[in-house]
Amino acid sequence: MSAGEDEWDAILSPDERILWQGRPGTGLAFDMKNAKEFLPGALSMGFSIVWMRATRDGATEMQIIGLLLFLAGLYQLFFAPFFRGYLRRACTFYTLTDKRAFVAVDHPLIGRSLKSYKIGPETSLDFQPGPYASIYFATEVEQGHESTRARRIGFENLKEGEAVFGMMGQVQQGRAP
Repeated sequence: MSAGEDEWDAILSPDERILWQGRPGTGLAFDMKNAKEFLPGALSMGFSIVWMRATRDGATEMQIIGLLLFLAGLYQLFFAPFFRGYLRRACTFYTLTDKRAFVAVDHPLIGRSLKSYKIGPETSLDFQPGPYASIYFATEVEQGHESTRARRIGFENLKEGEAVFGMMGQVQQGRAP
């Protein structure tokens, strides 16, 4: 028995067994969820260009501030949407048992987390087909300072999405493979 199996023994119930384990595809990809980051990035870059033109004959410090604003906008507009998603996917691990779905994250800056979601007849499974399919099975509410937002939870960007969706359907019906 490996160390990984010992860790699962402490998490799973005695009659629970692992059916599938995997990870999301980790390639760089644009996701429409990242589109909301474009506007602030574009505004920052536009403002910085106006700032640098207005201060081109002024103090060097003002030029540096404009350059920093430009770089921040460039990062937010082009790099953050791709690399943040890439890092999140690279740190995520999925496990499906005959009773639950687990989403584990081992992020170098945020830390480790493991969440489980019961899969049963009442669970709504939302399959998003494609070369890298996604299966959503839960929703979590995130409370911000001034707003509340629902975030869908699931196995995202799976190369073997159809097969996992089939297994999840069997788990949902109580006929796990």
